[in-house]
Amino acid sequence: MKKTLILLFVAALGAGTMSSCKKSNTGKLSGEWTVASLSETNTNTSGNPSTTSTTTVSSTDGAAVSIESSSTAANSTTTTMNGTVNTGTWTIEKDGTWSMIMDVTFSGSETGYTWTQSERETTTGTWSFVGKDKSADFKRNDRVIFNTLTSASDYSDSYTVTGGSAVTSTSSDSYSWATGENQATYVITESKKKELTLTQDGSSSWSDTDAGGTTSGSSTLMSTMTLTQD
Repeated sequence: MKKTLILLFVAALGAGTMSSCKKSNTGKLSGEWTVASLSETNTNTSGNPSTTSTTTVSSTDGAAVSIESSSTAANSTTTTMNGTVNTGTWTIEKDGTWSMIMDVTFSGSETGYTWTQSERETTTGTWSFVGKDKSADFKRNDRVIFNTLTSASDYSDSYTVTGGSAVTSTSSDSYSWATGENQATYVITESKKKELTLTQDGSSSWSDTDAGGTTSGSSTLMSTMTLTQD
């Protein structure tokens, strides 16, 4: 399950394309926020013959979360993981820094055993508003860039065979980036007292040519996240 939830917040696919934004400013954006709901679909296409894989993450109440993965590859099956969000907080400071803590636990059962997987991830970085863009109908402060500078995760995996004892393993990792190496641009589609909605809607593509021919691929991301304050 490693890196299950990091994709929610640092997939850098360029600026969003949605309009109908709500006016925001540093005062409205800053504070400690709780992830109240989340919906994200990430699609990747590559290979020859072309294969498309899709991952959908959803949480309607900020407490329960599900991750569904599917592929068009031959003999592939759709898998679903259901879990609980123990902590989902995003702290945005007026000085242009931010930090996030995501702590989730997934569990399930298969024939002959049960399993539990947990991840606690802390990320930090900087943020700034994007200037207006008349051609795309964006006003000043309609969009915000979040640069991720550090990420540290702790993992715990536990498997219990029917009639046996639990076998648990733990691990951790950490990463760092320079400003601009790992960033995401969000459209602020709702900004009001104690509620903030951020949206991403972007795409990217690539191609590679060598002696064996040309291969290409593409990725799309559609994501909406609502944050609230007490």
